[in-house]
Amino acid sequence: MGEIHETWTSRELPILRVALRHYEAGERPVSLELIRAETGLSADQVTIGAEALAVADPPYLEVAFGAREVGSRETNGDVTRVLERTRRDLGSWPTPENMLDGLIEALNSEADRASDDQKSRLHAAADALSGVAREIAIRVISGRIGQSH
Repeated sequence: MGEIHETWTSRELPILRVALRHYEAGERPVSLELIRAETGLSADQVTIGAEALAVADPPYLEVAFGAREVGSRETNGDVTRVLERTRRDLGSWPTPENMLDGLIEALNSEADRASDDQKSRLHAAADALSGVAREIAIRVISGRIGQSH
């Protein structure tokens, strides 16, 4: 029996990235053949990777597999849904941390365009949210996100 190798970075992660990019662009379903072509993976690798992602607990994707001839160089099936776990793991799902980071970035961008008297205040606000106030801001954002569901 051969050695078992890590496949997340070489197989599953590229499949997820392509699936999410196309799904978010409104291309639904996302064909496994398209994923194969863009990742450069073999048909078998895409099929095995997509199966692993669909049966993970919780799953990353919902996939409808079609029949495929043994030895075929094409994949047959579609990603019908990209699930929350994919978005969270790839960073497209809002988290308190990335929402706060976006606010800090916006404050710094505004400071770069602001008048001199506003510039220092905007940078100070960004610095405060990056430092001692970060944990408080994250708790507040977390509480607001929890209330909206």
